Amino acid sequence: MKRFNLAFLSFLFVFLSLHAQSFEIATFNIQNFGQSKMTKTDVVDTLAMIVRKFDIVAVQ
Repeated sequence: MKRFNLAFLSFLFVFLSLHAQSFEIATFNIQNFGQSKMTKTDVVDTLAMIVRKFDIVAVQ
């Protein structure tokens, strides 16, 4: 599965670099993002607002 993810991300990176002048990438490690945080609308809204600013988002 990781090999597929790496291949897909490589393809995506090359495709975007050829067809876009610039793009924004973000990465998140949300291992402590559990059910209790999902019920807090302000936390979810903030995360959604941040993610909308980027073209590519990787979540671990």
